[in-house]
Amino acid sequence: MIPRFLSVDPITAYDDPVGQFHRYRYANNNPYLFTDPDGRLSDDPDRQPRGVTSMAHSSPARDSIRYEQGGAPTLKLSTQMTSGDDADRLSVAKTAMEIEHIDGDPDALSYNPDLSGVGSATTDPFGSVEIGPDAFTSWSWLSSVLGHEFEVHVPQYETLGPLRGQRDSDAREVSAHQYNLENATRFRNSPAEIERHQQLRDGYQRRLDEGQ
Repeated sequence: MIPRFLSVDPITAYDDPVGQFHRYRYANNNPYLFTDPDGRLSDDPDRQPRGVTSMAHSSPARDSIRYEQGGAPTLKLSTQMTSGDDADRLSVAKTAMEIEHIDGDPDALSYNPDLSGVGSATTDPFGSVEIGPDAFTSWSWLSSVLGHEFEVHVPQYETLGPLRGQRDSDAREVSAHQYNLENATRFRNSPAEIERHQQLRDGYQRRLDEGQ
């Protein structure tokens, strides 16, 4: 017996996502979406090649953030992200909540194609979240926007009640964007997306400071 491997493993472990190194994580812990026939590499039959990029809808303030199709787990989800069908956009957002383990009620989520500008989404005092086209620039941005609303603003309304003026609104946004910065690794945000959250947080904080 020769005490060595006779050939290299044909599947090289990816460092992105780092979880690919986890030898006991079958099909990305999601056999509903993925297959792993030989236990070495999770994949989806509809998945596109890694590293394919394209431009998607973005607001002028966020032109530097590119939509990376490889960021979405499957080709179907990538297609839904750029779809002009409102039902597709809502479906992929709800799927992102499930895959990214975002704490919130998917039934409280709705899609508004007319919601645009700096606010990619909005939350009302009753815990309903409305999301707009600008949230779909990338899978990571979509995930961070959903976390921003469901894991920060919804609990804020539950504990602090309705907004009490502009200063209260600004203070809540500072907290929400700080959350995004602290969870940038979790959502795999790009440097441009992290910088955008920093700009927004600092802008709200500056307005608070100027109002003192």
